[in-house]
Amino acid sequence: MSAQPNQSLIDGLACMQALATAPNPIGCRDLARRLELNHMRANRLLKTLAEIGLAQQDEKKRYFIGPGIHALAAQAMFGSGILNQALPLIKELNHQGMTVAIGVLWREHVTYLFHGKVGADIEDGIGRMGLMPFHRSSIGMLLLAEQDDETIKQLHNNVACDLNKKELLAAVKKVRLQNYATINGETNEAHISLAVPIGTPTVAGLALSGISPNDDIQPYVDELQSICQRITL
Repeated sequence: MSAQPNQSLIDGLACMQALATAPNPIGCRDLARRLELNHMRANRLLKTLAEIGLAQQDEKKRYFIGPGIHALAAQAMFGSGILNQALPLIKELNHQGMTVAIGVLWREHVTYLFHGKVGADIEDGIGRMGLMPFHRSSIGMLLLAEQDDETIKQLHNNVACDLNKKELLAAVKKVRLQNYATINGETNEAHISLAVPIGTPTVAGLALSGISPNDDIQPYVDELQSICQRITL
């Protein structure tokens, strides 16, 4: 991080993310408690977000996301080109019953751009999944490995994790050597979830979940990597 980070910007983004991930409108005091912010500061940040259209209020003065967030999301998706290129390619997968996902890691959570069943309608996989802790996602572990060990140690100090610090660093080292990540499935631990990187440098992960532990993993790795090589960012 910069020697002089802009704390107001950091707190404003935290407020915006809290609104974007909340299932219901949030009052200012509730949001301030969640983010451990001074109430006056949270109120000022929320009013600023509302002024520029990134937040809005309901009849009870609670805040929820504004049209500006939807606009930014659409502009970002168009600008990155990930989904435009990836969605036609994942239609080629022929693993009925498995789940295919595209996700990014920000801080300690994976956000899924797409998460749907192979062979199902593409629209069913957009906006289907909420945030997932990095250590419970093959995409999360894959993208965490892009960070340096000191950053990973600091992250481990600040969040709850299924793995202790030594186990996490060992898992990350393995991901770096293989250039792919595997974990037990997110919803069925009898299955494996596999993720490979998209882009050079890596900007996202492509995952396939539902692989049997008895299967040879390499053909799945080769198949996903072949798809990723056709995505130009």
